[in-house]
Amino acid sequence: MRLRRDPPAPPPPDPKKKPEPKPPTPPPEEKAALKMSILGRMATAYRQKLDAVLKAGCCFAPRSLPDLIKAKLKSITERDQETTEIFLSVDYGTIPVLEEINDLMEPILHATAHDIYLACPDIQNLITSIKGQVYERVTMMSSRGFTQGSSHGETSQPLDF
Repeated sequence: MRLRRDPPAPPPPDPKKKPEPKPPTPPPEEKAALKMSILGRMATAYRQKLDAVLKAGCCFAPRSLPDLIKAKLKSITERDQETTEIFLSVDYGTIPVLEEINDLMEPILHATAHDIYLACPDIQNLITSIKGQVYERVTMMSSRGFTQGSSHGETSQPLDF
């Protein structure tokens, strides 16, 4: 039968040794450069906007996409026990998850933008006008002798856009 022993007591502090400095405490919320409450509201608004866009069915998307994005958002957000407010947990894993969500939403953004472009003739006319103005500017610059690399002594090439 073994008897339980208490762990040995820590040695008394050495009077010659200086005490270790305490880690710096974070500034109070009022003085912080990034207020967590504002960041939490932004995360909530982002989540609500994603839900609205994905539920609207504005373009073809996998049925599992809303659940996948909700799971990713859930992994980087926390709920305050007292106020039940959702806030973004800021750590080294937050940015890559937000980038993944952005990458998942990018095809939906492009498809929706293309649909709006096709649906609205005013936008088509505006884009055509802008392209014409850019082409005129490039033509005018190349007729004046502006070329790529001319200021650095490289071989001259006409501007190409």
